[in-house]
Amino acid sequence: MRSSRLEKRLGCSGLNPSQDRLSFRRTKADPEFTVDLVKNPGDMIGMQVDEAAEIEILAVNEGGLLHKWNLEKATENPELVVRVGYEIKSVNGTEGLEGMKFIGSSTHLQFRISRFLANRRKTGSRRFMRVLAKEP
Repeated sequence: MRSSRLEKRLGCSGLNPSQDRLSFRRTKADPEFTVDLVKNPGDMIGMQVDEAAEIEILAVNEGGLLHKWNLEKATENPELVVRVGYEIKSVNGTEGLEGMKFIGSSTHLQFRISRFLANRRKTGSRRFMRVLAKEP
């Protein structure tokens, strides 16, 4: 059996469509990715975060290192662009608020970023739940 051009471009065999669909889905962007920045004296990372339960990115400021990263990645690797609503999981391998302490003192910063928080909000999952009292 000969493969069609479309099957070749998509990388599927056409023999087992359900298996091909599953493998195609796995090629989508991972929920986490890494951002490597080099910070020189006077450089600003250029982001605003909410450190409530998760470290959520609220804004990426123009002119900062993160904004420059986004401009570089926008065309070559758009899945690596850092967006509002993403979560910072760790800085230089240290998770949570402890990792955020490295931002001021380190010249090399490695952020582990998660898209999960933004995706969870899109699907309607909420950070806080409302508790309703039951009537006696």
